[in-house]
Amino acid sequence: MNNMIPMDQDLQEFIKTILDKNTEMEHALKDIFKAEIRSSFLLAIRREVVIQIGPFLHQLYDNDITFGKIISGNTNTIDYEICRAIIGAHHANSIFLTPEEYSAKQRELQYKKQVAGQAYYMIGLRPYAAQFFRRRPINKGERYLYYPVPYLLFVLCLQIDEIQCKHGINSHLDYLSRLIMNKSVAALTLLEDQFLDSAYMPCRTVIELFVKLLLFRKHPQLVLESEKYQNFDIDKTCRSQKYSEEFNSAFNARKVHSGSRIDFIHFGFVDSIDGYHEIVKGIPPYSIKAILRYLCKDADQGTQPMIQQINRLYTVCHGYAHGNVTTTNYPILHYFDISLILGEIIPRVYALLCKDYNLSLSIGEFPILDYFNNEFSLLKKQVARLDANPELLDLERKKYRITKKEVF
Repeated sequence: MNNMIPMDQDLQEFIKTILDKNTEMEHALKDIFKAEIRSSFLLAIRREVVIQIGPFLHQLYDNDITFGKIISGNTNTIDYEICRAIIGAHHANSIFLTPEEYSAKQRELQYKKQVAGQAYYMIGLRPYAAQFFRRRPINKGERYLYYPVPYLLFVLCLQIDEIQCKHGINSHLDYLSRLIMNKSVAALTLLEDQFLDSAYMPCRTVIELFVKLLLFRKHPQLVLESEKYQNFDIDKTCRSQKYSEEFNSAFNARKVHSGSRIDFIHFGFVDSIDGYHEIVKGIPPYSIKAILRYLCKDADQGTQPMIQQINRLYTVCHGYAHGNVTTTNYPILHYFDISLILGEIIPRVYALLCKDYNLSLSIGEFPILDYFNNEFSLLKKQVARLDANPELLDLERKKYRITKKEVF
């Protein structure tokens, strides 16, 4: 492919310009990728890739840089993308190599040529892949992440990450908080990328993790018991594909003969809670819904409405996660649902972490929870108004004149 187009003088000069980057550029690349790959290995392969793909660089990359492109971040960064391709190929090739094998590979001339070839075709295919990644939206629509509620939720997620990077993951509760942050970012990303109905699955997981977090903070002794059931699940789902004898014995000895083995393997640890089954009598006990009822019984007046709201939204998530409900014609409904779910959970997780580590709730000079509560209050008023006046959906749709062509 690289020999199909001869290089004229202009192309040779173009490639020479790329290869003759100043020392500052190479230092920048080393600094960006130093934790991921040996710098000398990276830069040597980068040079080879540029030579191989040289005839096509002017077709693949736009060198007409304008202020508009710089401001929007829509510039084509040749060196950065080539390095990303090299690292991706090298890491994929190195799975399960020992440290000695990994080091030896990087010294082999033939292997360097192999990685350069892989990066060559990855860059060659960029009009069908990397060019779209975070650059061109597949679905057009509202920039929901820049609505204040999702934006502040994203800020809180990053702040949770900052706290945990600084203080570490020191307990199972910290680990649950980490997972909640992770899945919340996934949901917010899907919201921004216009895959709104796909965000219900991570939102459902966020609810399940949060319910467990509340339960374990109330009963810390449950953590070890829950880990036992988690190991049962890992063994059955990821390894043996069958229930172990130990699990079957626990299932046969369960306190309430209700629900399936799947229900019990997920929530069998609740048998260790005194009085639990009396409180949840009448509904399947080994379920998130039952745990929510249990938590609601002793919750204060400020917490009960949140638990009831989470319970309602969990049912909504099930409809979308299991494919019972298809994509709605009104994206604003998804925006409301996702914002309500994450809005009830992320600020509480953030506040709990701040309390655990004796940290200020503010981020710098900004009282972020005050900002969020104000915006969240407005959103809930909008939802209440819609519930009372469903015809507002059509007015909202007409306001932005959304058509199928624009959405899809």
